[in-house]
Amino acid sequence: MTDISKAFLRKQLENKRDKLSPRERSDAADTIIRNLVKVLTPLKGKTLGMYFSIKTEADISPLLAEMAVQDKIFALPRVMGSEKPLKFNTWVLDEIMDEDIFGTPCATGEEAFPDIFIIPLLGFDGRGYRMGYGGGYYDRTLAHYKEEGREFTTIGVGYNALKLDVFPAQPHDVPLDFIVTETQMIACKHDN
Repeated sequence: MTDISKAFLRKQLENKRDKLSPRERSDAADTIIRNLVKVLTPLKGKTLGMYFSIKTEADISPLLAEMAVQDKIFALPRVMGSEKPLKFNTWVLDEIMDEDIFGTPCATGEEAFPDIFIIPLLGFDGRGYRMGYGGGYYDRTLAHYKEEGREFTTIGVGYNALKLDVFPAQPHDVPLDFIVTETQMIACKHDN
């Protein structure tokens, strides 16, 4: 798939997501959080690499309070540069936030290395491939973690309306372990 057709597909997916009403997004996010808890509960990871929703992404921030009682550590991503992996910093509820180079809210705590990543989806397929905004930050970060020999689980979160029959994956795309939407919890099968 060319960069132009990927950009066109991204725009189509963003438009589709933007057409969901605030009520539809809120209802979907509530169900996504319940499904996400079902996926997270049996996992052994302690540090959750989370995200704060931007644009019309699924807002999973209420999950923080629920996971805090399970003694999880939260870490938020920070974009460090166009060709660099994301850096994660610990964050506690109600802590003052900073902004990264794109103005996205991020934490100021100590550096953290998530063993569970919760990643927003712009588009996805049932094999676990995802489409983001095109910067490659999560793929670069996950590849970096693999190179360092870190073990981790990845969970993509998004709206079911954004599911693609087949995502045109590139060699650098890192497939996710799980996809969670308001209607599905998919355990993705792939070779690592």
